[in-house]
Amino acid sequence: MREQGVAVNSPVGKVQLDCRGSAIGAVRMNPELSYSEIPVLLKGVIDQGSQEAWAKIKSKIDYTYQCLSHAMDALDDEIDFSKEVKARVERGQKLLFKPNLVSAMSFAPVTHEPAGIAACTPWPFIAALMRWFHDRLSISYHEMSLGEAATVTSAVAANFTKMFGGKGEITTQAVMEGRSGDFYGGWGFYFVRKYLADSHESGHTDDPTNGYEESVAGTCLPMGKADDKLMVYDINKIEDDRSNGRDVAVAKGVNYQTITLHKAVVGGAPNDPQDRKDWPGCVLINVPKLKVHQLEIVTSAIKNLGIGLYPMECNISKEPGKKRWKYAHPDNALPGMKSRLPHSVWVADEDEETGIPRRDKDGQVVMKKTGGIQATMADVIEAVKDVDIYMLHVIDAVEATNYQQAGPMAALVPEGYVFASIDPVAVDVLCARYLFKTVPMVEARKVQKERNLPTDFLQKVPVPRYDGRNILTEQGYDAAVPRYTAFPYSQERGLGQQEYYVVGRDEWQGGSLATAEQHLGRVKDGVFAELITGEMYYAVLKPLWDLQAMSFAYTEADDKLTGSANKKALLDFYDENGDGVIDYNERGMFRYAGAGMAGEMVSAQGEDTSREEILRRRFLMGMMQIRFANPEWNTEGRSFGRQGQVNGTVLAAMRMSQAPDESADPFFPDLTWGKGKWPSMQYVQHLQICGRIYGQGFPGKFGIVSPYGNAFYYADLKWGGGKYTGELASAGMWGIAPGGDDAIGRYLEAVAEGDAPLPFVFYVPGGYGKAGEKSIPNVEETGDPALMFTASFDNGSETWATPASLGI
Repeated sequence: MREQGVAVNSPVGKVQLDCRGSAIGAVRMNPELSYSEIPVLLKGVIDQGSQEAWAKIKSKIDYTYQCLSHAMDALDDEIDFSKEVKARVERGQKLLFKPNLVSAMSFAPVTHEPAGIAACTPWPFIAALMRWFHDRLSISYHEMSLGEAATVTSAVAANFTKMFGGKGEITTQAVMEGRSGDFYGGWGFYFVRKYLADSHESGHTDDPTNGYEESVAGTCLPMGKADDKLMVYDINKIEDDRSNGRDVAVAKGVNYQTITLHKAVVGGAPNDPQDRKDWPGCVLINVPKLKVHQLEIVTSAIKNLGIGLYPMECNISKEPGKKRWKYAHPDNALPGMKSRLPHSVWVADEDEETGIPRRDKDGQVVMKKTGGIQATMADVIEAVKDVDIYMLHVIDAVEATNYQQAGPMAALVPEGYVFASIDPVAVDVLCARYLFKTVPMVEARKVQKERNLPTDFLQKVPVPRYDGRNILTEQGYDAAVPRYTAFPYSQERGLGQQEYYVVGRDEWQGGSLATAEQHLGRVKDGVFAELITGEMYYAVLKPLWDLQAMSFAYTEADDKLTGSANKKALLDFYDENGDGVIDYNERGMFRYAGAGMAGEMVSAQGEDTSREEILRRRFLMGMMQIRFANPEWNTEGRSFGRQGQVNGTVLAAMRMSQAPDESADPFFPDLTWGKGKWPSMQYVQHLQICGRIYGQGFPGKFGIVSPYGNAFYYADLKWGGGKYTGELASAGMWGIAPGGDDAIGRYLEAVAEGDAPLPFVFYVPGGYGKAGEKSIPNVEETGDPALMFTASFDNGSETWATPASLGI
């Protein structure tokens, strides 16, 4: 802790730079000079062996290395963390770099085009960071390792093996490497090795390429037996005999009293000298990519460890040959999601043998209260901390990720930052405040006082207002971070503190980096200037939490338009403490099988599953969620997550308000939308259901990966000889076409011209069977909830309906 802050001028007058709390080393670099172009350059390296492209890649990693060194050096000057790191390495521990890889896909197989780069910690960033520890702290590459428990890696590896592994298995470690023999596809640690080898001074014997062969073979060589190797560990895989896993106690555990973790992370049993020698423990270098998240306010230090350390493949079944995964689902060879971890406060009470939720005497799903995801995350970080694992957190915010943490809507935003700290709470608070702040301090303080807001970290948001005729857009303000209870909760659990100060340099525009009253800024010539993002950050699946002021305003405007009580219904459902605010830990009490079905789908991609079966599963997954959005659409008369649909409604309405032209709202003829005007919630919700049934381009275009598209695709393959879909690529992640081909459009045109329709019937509720005024081929409207959202093929010889085994 610094003794005294430095007084500087600022937009709000004379202020002292922060000097209390946890130290955070920081740097701001030019994102264009860093790694942004590398995914495109890498294709040239793989496909043409381009030395010119590789030279450009190396120069960009060199720049990243030089810049991030300022953040690391600044933190080290402040707290001397390198002394502790080197002492532990001298005792036999290895550095374990823990990135965030999700599916471990940075470039696609075959095409070698960039894929999933917004989701993963970039491999060039890891290369630059490893070089810093090697060059600045004189730590050998053979005293380093990399480990990850990415959710989808096992399924991706099995899928790669099925499709491209003619010469043998493509292991999960090989997926992380991005290379297995002459096969390329995955993340890219192989190129980390290549860069580090090229940057090596002559005479060094710690060859960073040693360990690659073990990755290809899928070998888990204990750290203590890998003296001459830079190993990659799949910390998802806990062997059935637990020889590479260890149960660690959680002294103040809420969701867990013990957690099973890979010994690469927590070391061997302390009472077993040989085990401890083989697995001496690690110095954990946590390297998340800064992203928004569909559940949490951000993915950063806490989230990358708090979910990312739990292993997918930890078998607790006592029956030989059976699988019962401790933290993941489904219970087959390839679990797809860590869905057994409590991700919300209220979770279904599942039967341990079947995984099906229990019901009470009235047939209602039995719910149990947990500590929520904040406790899930705190439990595992506490467990690791309590076994004396030293942790350092280095946040890659060179390109932050907006809208979605992974998936097609994830968008990269060039911000240029690296933040480093030994305090995960402090660095995450800084990151969240940066992303969710777009209002300068002068304006923010005025607004805070006028509106009695809890903070001056404010974000400008559009706020709808009903003027008696239309729903107009005004500028408003929101403050997301105070709603995020995991920060004070983590502080209470002893994981860190929320107060911080920043030291570092602005390599992009000059000056030093600092904070004043916790606001990030640049100090140059004695003047503090705030550094503020120009982006409105939010996750597309949760505007109700991230953009709550906008969401509430829209529901209030629609209430005035229609006489409804949308806002009251939301508060009644979510606001458990009755304070009029829906915080991030208040997610309601409902059960639906979406996470389980998603896990089934992820698992299926790696199984020996036919394309037809995958189409059936996708259909059931999509239709099951729609059936339970309305109690009139299922035989149980039940609704799960109906209130949660407001997230999609708000987001769609906001985007419709930004349309360049005005259009009439068919539900309210006097209402128009576009050019800043918002549509009614009723119209948006109707469009949403249609989009979920037929594809997001509806009615202009039908999506091949929609439920209707799945049924069409299946019928064409099985009874139509692939007339319309036979040329679609089958190498997509799920073994079916990812979209982009207008096969359905060709089919609809052919039927309109007199061709015989394919032999299937798709049943939907009344009002959902037309595109405009035209009836959609193969679609039949019904009032029977038993038929709604089912499909019948070949005159009833085959039927797709939601199976009872889902337990919903």
